[in-house]
Amino acid sequence: VNDLRPDPVVLEDYSIDVDIPQLGDTISIQTTVQNFGNVEAKNVDISFEVEGSEISSQTVNLNPGASKVLEWDWTPLSDGSIPVSFVVDPDNLIEEISESNNRFNTLINVTTPGIKIESVLPSITLVDSDETVTSWNITLTNTALIPTNGTLDELGVIRNEDNSVMDWFVGIDRTVYELNGSATVPLSVTLVHPKSPDPGTYIIQLLGQDLDNDIDYPFSLEFVVPLLTNPGLETYYDWFPVSPFEPTSMNFLFHNAANDQAGYDLFLTPALGWMVGFDDLSSQGGANSASTGMMAKGEKIPINITVIPPQVTLVGGTELTFLLTVVTQSEGGEEIEIPIFMKVEEVSQIEVISSTNYGDLSKDSILSLNFLVENTGNIDLNLNPQIIIPPGWEMTNSLPSFSLPWSGNNEFQLIFQITDTATSGEIELILSDGSFSHRWNKSANVLQTAEGSISFARLEIDGQKWTEIMGPGAHPSNKIMNFSWVISNDATTQWHPTASIASSDGVIGTCSELPSIGKNQEEILVCNILIEEGVLANSEPEFSLRLVDDTDVVTSSYSLLVEATRAISWSIPDQTFEVKKVTNIDVEITNIGSVPLSHQIRAMPPDGWSLTFTGDGVLDIQPGESHIEKIQITPSKEGSGMVKIWLGSGQEVSNFEHEFSVSTNNLNSDGISSSGDGNSLIGISIFVLIMIVLTSLILLQIKSNKNNPRNHSVQDSSFPNLGHHQPNMQHQNHQQMQPQHQVHQDYKHP
Repeated sequence: VNDLRPDPVVLEDYSIDVDIPQLGDTISIQTTVQNFGNVEAKNVDISFEVEGSEISSQTVNLNPGASKVLEWDWTPLSDGSIPVSFVVDPDNLIEEISESNNRFNTLINVTTPGIKIESVLPSITLVDSDETVTSWNITLTNTALIPTNGTLDELGVIRNEDNSVMDWFVGIDRTVYELNGSATVPLSVTLVHPKSPDPGTYIIQLLGQDLDNDIDYPFSLEFVVPLLTNPGLETYYDWFPVSPFEPTSMNFLFHNAANDQAGYDLFLTPALGWMVGFDDLSSQGGANSASTGMMAKGEKIPINITVIPPQVTLVGGTELTFLLTVVTQSEGGEEIEIPIFMKVEEVSQIEVISSTNYGDLSKDSILSLNFLVENTGNIDLNLNPQIIIPPGWEMTNSLPSFSLPWSGNNEFQLIFQITDTATSGEIELILSDGSFSHRWNKSANVLQTAEGSISFARLEIDGQKWTEIMGPGAHPSNKIMNFSWVISNDATTQWHPTASIASSDGVIGTCSELPSIGKNQEEILVCNILIEEGVLANSEPEFSLRLVDDTDVVTSSYSLLVEATRAISWSIPDQTFEVKKVTNIDVEITNIGSVPLSHQIRAMPPDGWSLTFTGDGVLDIQPGESHIEKIQITPSKEGSGMVKIWLGSGQEVSNFEHEFSVSTNNLNSDGISSSGDGNSLIGISIFVLIMIVLTSLILLQIKSNKNNPRNHSVQDSSFPNLGHHQPNMQHQNHQQMQPQHQVHQDYKHP
């Protein structure tokens, strides 16, 4: 089937009257257009376009298969590879076999004589105030498509703000370069300038030359110098010494080394746990931020800061770093961190504490001083002791040198014999480590003393008497024991001592008051001694009888042997019970004896009630300790009864078993659940309990009166010339202890 339509096409075979057109020269381009259709192509418009813009057009008629050569004149206005197009029927007015072959595109190379200088980064900004050399990378290009000779030169440096000429060195390679068509040569330009030049934009003027065509190409590089803030600290120290205990003040100079006037905001960041602040630069003394205000170029101002140590002492020589953050008061607010290095000073320091208090001292006595030495500095010490004492004193023990690590302590005792020739004076303890020395001293007054003596006479327990201090062989706990002594004075001076008991933990005692005792006189002293609950059986607590007056101290020490006793007490809080509801009860058991106890705990609830232990049901306690045993009781029905709880295999333990009553909260007097008569049952129960307690107290009082008679006032006939003085002793958790007032014939000869 024949397609009766035209199809004009511009052939790709075209010609130019010169090989390489030159910018500004008119050239002639010849193209051929041919009709590939089956009918004549009439009034066909052919358009010539350069870079997408129509330059000229022609109209042709073409028979089928015919072709025609068209000539186009063109003057290039730009160099390089220029895109040109020849377009058939640009307005699409002809119906053709194919519309896709109407455009022929091609490139025509156009040359320009001369050279070109280019740089990817023609402007460089100085960022380092210490930098003195800045370089640019440039290229020298032959813009023509034919060879030429080119060179590069510099014309100087000027400051753009005031056109002042800078006497700075510009380094370039002035070689003559043979450049082929469109060839490029990479080059380097180096500017040597002073450190931190004044702010401004500096222009480096370059000149490229095409020597063959006598064409110049000027080019400029930019050197931008902003405000270069360069703060600095000037100090005499590489490391600032800081005290580990006291605030430390330090001074340094803040230097504006910028290339112009500048202001700075300052912020201090201390090491962990420390505090730091400006003394006088901030609006409020001690703040960690401040401002310098505007500073002239090169100006220096003093800055004073105070560093406060943490509560925890650091070892001497610890290195610390504080930060001074400087923020420029300029656009962009550059932030600069300046480290301040510090080192904790080594401090030799101790504290000597004596826990011994003493007043006037007697001759022929012993003074024991207890000391605690604490290393309150921050370095280890090796201390050498020296003791200076008054004449007539003798030191009975020795104190060797000792090491004292920082934050450590050492306890020791110095014991002195005060002889009968001792004089008053000063006790001095000197502890030294090299150049470090610490002195402790305290005055001591030695008095002329009476010559008192103590002679044990008798021990009485529950009416039984012994002439030996051990009495029955072991001493009962929680029971008052009456100790008696004969006190005598062998000196010529009157002696009016006060008696007291100094004891270890678990032993308490009070003594009767003594009158003045003349030469060769004797008086009977009675003291009540009590071993408290919780003191271990078979232990040997000690006590001392002290007779003290203004000038003398006479002591006599004794050991006791604690009798083994086994006893406990029970404490069970009142509880309200509901049918089929679990109630938790804490049963407190206290060991009031003197030996450890270890038993299984047993319990039995009323009939119809259930009881369980939430723990292991084991009692394992030391004397004086308490144990809480948790039990759960659940009544299955309304009713009341008794819960029995005891120690398994505990018959030898006093009070080893205990009973307490339980009842549901809705029970009348007949054991029948009721909401109206519950209060009556509770009232009756309380009344009965009160009567039982009162009866028990009366019986106990009667028994106590039998064992501790208080109606005897007759002086023991065996001491017709001796005074008999009874103590009055009151102690927490015990009844007032009263010694027997009757003195028997057997004080000296029982």
